[in-house]
Amino acid sequence: MKKLRCAQCGKGNNPSGGEPGRREWYKTMEVEVPADFAIPTCDRCGEEWLSVRQSQARDGVLETGTRRSLSGLPPTTRQASWAAGEQKNQRLRARGR
Repeated sequence: MKKLRCAQCGKGNNPSGGEPGRREWYKTMEVEVPADFAIPTCDRCGEEWLSVRQSQARDGVLETGTRRSLSGLPPTTRQASWAAGEQKNQRLRARGR
C-alpha cells in the first residue's frame, strides 16, 4: 500500500492505525475503538484520514461499543455519563472545535 503524506502537517505518513487501546468520544461517551478497526492516522501529528464509508463504519462500531457500555449500567449512572459528555461537548463548542 502506498503511503500518503499528511494533508495537515505535510510531513507524516499514514500507517494502518489499528493500535489497541484507542479511545474516541462518540455522542456523550468515550468508547474504546476495537484494535481490528484501522483508522489511517498521521505518525507525526495524529491527524486521522477517513473516507465517508470509513467514517460511517466507525460510527457503527462506536455505537455498538456505546450500547454495550451502557447496557450494564444503572439508569442514574447512564444519566450522569450523558451529563458529563454534554458538558465536555459544550466546552469544545465554546473553544470552536
